[in-house]
Amino acid sequence: MSSSVLLLWALSATSALAGAGISGTSVPSAGGGFAGPTEAGALGALSNPAAVARAVAPELLLDVAVFRRTVTTDLAAWDGPEVATTWAPQPSAGLAVSFGRLGLGAAFQAPTSRGGPQPPEGPQRFFTVDSTLQLVQGSLLAAYRVHDQVSIGAGLRVGQVSYLSEKRVDTGASFNQSFDLDPPLPVGDPLLEGRQRVGAMSGWSASWVAGVQWVLPSNAQIALSFEPPWRIWVAGPIEQEPSLDLNAAIAGEGRVRLGFPAHLTLGGRVPIGRVTLIGDVEYVGWARAGSATSEISGLTITSSDPLFDGILTSSGLAEADFLASSEGTTENELGWHDIVIPGLQAQWSATDTVDLRAGVWYAPTAVSDDHVTPSNLDFATITARLAGAVLVVPQLRTALTVEKLFVPTRHITTSPYSLDQTVDGVLAPSGNGDYALDVWRFGLSAQLFVR
Repeated sequence: MSSSVLLLWALSATSALAGAGISGTSVPSAGGGFAGPTEAGALGALSNPAAVARAVAPELLLDVAVFRRTVTTDLAAWDGPEVATTWAPQPSAGLAVSFGRLGLGAAFQAPTSRGGPQPPEGPQRFFTVDSTLQLVQGSLLAAYRVHDQVSIGAGLRVGQVSYLSEKRVDTGASFNQSFDLDPPLPVGDPLLEGRQRVGAMSGWSASWVAGVQWVLPSNAQIALSFEPPWRIWVAGPIEQEPSLDLNAAIAGEGRVRLGFPAHLTLGGRVPIGRVTLIGDVEYVGWARAGSATSEISGLTITSSDPLFDGILTSSGLAEADFLASSEGTTENELGWHDIVIPGLQAQWSATDTVDLRAGVWYAPTAVSDDHVTPSNLDFATITARLAGAVLVVPQLRTALTVEKLFVPTRHITTSPYSLDQTVDGVLAPSGNGDYALDVWRFGLSAQLFVR
């Protein structure tokens, strides 16, 4: 029995509650419907540091948004689907101040937000009961206008990651798979249904971002930005209770190194009278981020129940050498691959103070059908956006954004966690089945100018 019995089991907790999926977080929704890589000033600061050199006045952008996510899980081994709805906030902010050709600024966003609760007695409980994986990042930016048409910029990124995972475990099945027990422990016995919890864990790291914006004749534009991949260690407590009914627990300290992908974004815009066409294409390098390194240390085991203490002794779990052998480092491959996300928007300047936008993006899944499991579940998405902005006064511009994500159902037939046994006619547990995701995003932003 290796250290994966504890920590790596928990890595599967960020499964069907992945919100918009791995790829869905890449759609440039942070900052509101009028932010993007070709925008000037604070609207562009969240995706391209060169934008801060093009601010016409000191400006601050604040955007408050929320995702409504509904996951419907219909597992083959269970009678009827399970539905869970969560609301996830996505705040973001940008700041840009120019001093002649020099621009300074800052940006704040939460580009990755996954997880949420599932019914503790539902069909997903062996994969997740509760989970959180959130990246919050802030950037300090500086840019310079080489001449009137070209701006270059760079920034320092600092990211803070929070991670939490809780799920049920079938201790009988786990012990049987790890030991040559004779007779084997029963599978599906409520007495041997336990709980595993990892976290809350947290950690932070620093990285960088660079970009360029180029204004062409007739006010057409091209923009390019790059964020390298980074890995962030999170650390915190781990605990596994072999049974919910018995007072016994294995506890220790864990560290997980989570990977986040590189982003290379190319954007362009072409004004045609009162209409402006805005396009972007983003490369997301998930392949290099598709592994998680875990470390376990300081394991201890305790039990005050004589019956279960006997089980622990007979299986060898109470021996110090077993605990030592369960500690160490493990690499977990997640099966992700690189993706490319194209998008196109049209903006109509209806009046001098009112702008309307409509756009659509396509984000393919980062996990192929032959590798997808409840542990790395990801969805392809088509994101449709409608947004409107009003210049209320010269110092204030407000915008409202509504996005709908159209998500095809994913069918899993290769779930690796199947006990191949039935309990009252039910396979316990298996992740095979259909996973459907419904997502809306609502955002309200304010852009403040110092004129």
